[in-house]
Amino acid sequence: MGLLTFVASLMVASGVVFHQQQEVVDARKMEAAYQAAHQARLLEVRLTYALGAASSLAALRLEAPDLEERFERVAAQLDASHPNVTVLVLASEGMTRYRYAAQQDDSAEQWEELASVTQAAPTPADDSLQLMGPMTLEDGTQVVVGRHPLMSDQAFRGYSDAVVSLTSLLSDSGLQALGQQGYRFQVLAEEGDGDSRPVVFRNTQSTLEQPVVHEMDIAGSTWTLAMAPAAGWLPAGWLMSSLGMALGVSGLLAYLVTSVTELRWRRRTLEQQVEERTRDLRKSLDRFQSLIAATNTGVWEYTPSQDIARFSPEYIAMMGFDPGDYPADGRASIEELWSDLLHPDDHDKAIENLQNFLIDDSGRMYEGRFRMKHKNGDWRWILCRGHFINLDDETDRVIVGSHIDITGQVESQRQLDLAAEVFEKTSEGIVVTLPSEEIVLVNDAFMRISGYSEQEAIGARPSIMASGRHDHFFFEKMWHSIQNHGTWQGEVWNRRKNGEVCPQWLTISEVRDSENTLTHYIGIISDMSRLKQDQHQIHQMAYYDPLTSLPNRTMLEERAEMAINSASRRKAHLSLMFFDLDGFKNVNDARGHQVGDKLLKAFAERVSPLLRKQDTFSRPGGDEFVILLPDSDARAAIRVVEKILASLEFSFDIDGEEIHIGGSVGIAIYPEDGDSMSQLYINADTAMYRAKQQGRSTYSFYSELDAVDQNRF
Repeated sequence: MGLLTFVASLMVASGVVFHQQQEVVDARKMEAAYQAAHQARLLEVRLTYALGAASSLAALRLEAPDLEERFERVAAQLDASHPNVTVLVLASEGMTRYRYAAQQDDSAEQWEELASVTQAAPTPADDSLQLMGPMTLEDGTQVVVGRHPLMSDQAFRGYSDAVVSLTSLLSDSGLQALGQQGYRFQVLAEEGDGDSRPVVFRNTQSTLEQPVVHEMDIAGSTWTLAMAPAAGWLPAGWLMSSLGMALGVSGLLAYLVTSVTELRWRRRTLEQQVEERTRDLRKSLDRFQSLIAATNTGVWEYTPSQDIARFSPEYIAMMGFDPGDYPADGRASIEELWSDLLHPDDHDKAIENLQNFLIDDSGRMYEGRFRMKHKNGDWRWILCRGHFINLDDETDRVIVGSHIDITGQVESQRQLDLAAEVFEKTSEGIVVTLPSEEIVLVNDAFMRISGYSEQEAIGARPSIMASGRHDHFFFEKMWHSIQNHGTWQGEVWNRRKNGEVCPQWLTISEVRDSENTLTHYIGIISDMSRLKQDQHQIHQMAYYDPLTSLPNRTMLEERAEMAINSASRRKAHLSLMFFDLDGFKNVNDARGHQVGDKLLKAFAERVSPLLRKQDTFSRPGGDEFVILLPDSDARAAIRVVEKILASLEFSFDIDGEEIHIGGSVGIAIYPEDGDSMSQLYINADTAMYRAKQQGRSTYSFYSELDAVDQNRF
């Protein structure tokens, strides 16, 4: 009986050995695959992060007026945060506009060596990040280039490049740890196929035996990490030792057959002991459940050896179920119990976390955060904690834990995170002070608008930006509004760190706690410099002649209306002169419009100093000019017009050529020659034609015309 048992056992053991051999190989491959996936993921993340510097650089607008300064600032920040990036480039219209070298001695030469290759790249169809390389430089350094196309209205405008040193990145990536673990590996790029794929990095020249491979997505290109044990998949001597064990096991089996009878009665004894201790455990659990019932916390218990989970009524009610809806016991697997309720995105991680805890002997507490589906369809965030409890005989253990609904906490944290994101990303500057006006918090926009860094602003007072343009009464009114209404807003002029004074729209609000105690002030600053520039430009276009910068007809009419109203109230006079340049048409026709335009500007510059500040010297159009003289009668008008005509006796130097012109002036006096701008304008024009008839380079008053002349004109 013993011999037959030995022979049968040996045959069975041999089959088991060969089957186990395959399992060992599969297990080692699975472990190697895990290592490959882990290392490949690390390499993919590091390389993608380094190449992403090109995308960060692409956020710069090519048309920005301070592009060079922004480029240098952003490139310096990327250099600090991307140690493996050696060169940063911003190009447009096929030419490199700006280049930043992380190491000025070597990196600049690297870019010159790469320039011919990268500039020859085809025009991209979209703005997705592109990968070029790997390429080997003359000094043996391996690099790749991340290129982010710059698109505008679906048209290619340029690109931003980030040159990444593969040599330094791979040496720091932790791949050498695979060699220390006994693996041979190779990193292959996408170019080529089969054995012709370029090898980016390796620790062996030998061919890998049945390697496990893991693919990496590097900016749309597929790279591969292949690895295999240096000593082969089956440990040395394993087969012989396993066969030896088979012989030993067969012998032992023969011996064990004789011991079966003894084991049977021992089994009965053990079953009785297990039953007694299970009974004791049930009593302890009942007491524990009674103690937890009033805490409104779900309690669960899991016995790994039996793969059975139990849940308290509070646990089931937390998810909106009745005991009859959600089975509290009897299923074969804890994974099956959770699969019904776990969020799909959290399922695998939650199960993996539990399984890792089950095989961990460190004695740590189990903790997990995941979403579970409420009966009403909502997803609830759950904080799950648990730990092992040893039974009395220490032959079995159970996990006892709790479930706490933390949905409200998670949502509150999300709101805080969102508020922080808005605080940092908003275009308005935000400054927070204590009631003592000491600055405690600023955002990036504040630093950009004010020019002060966070270190310089924290602890200072907002008065560091005072421009001196606002008096004591301005600030007294502002604080009166804040103290009585809790807020104030208005336009202020602040001084940047560089001394520049600029207009800003400022809003100041109080922050009070639940007891209505003032805790902080919040200031929101909007830069109005561009708005002011636009307003000024619009005003110039609406009221001034673009050639001579003199007031146009619109401004002349507004000022004339105000001057007439003022003269009417005070019973005063005013004069309106209509000035036409004699001979200008000949100059314009003979020498061209450019000379004519320069002559008009020169005439305006010569006449302007001859007038008073309150006078209006305007150009309605062509070679005609109109002068409005408030508070002036005929004698005052004669003095002014004679000064102007006298100034025309001197020639104008236009591009080295002396040009002589004269002027015919018609004058209308308020109120004798008209009581409105339109009437004065028409009458002054009529008088101007009278002056031309009198021989040019002279002046004529409208009131001097006789009835015949008036009818003719």
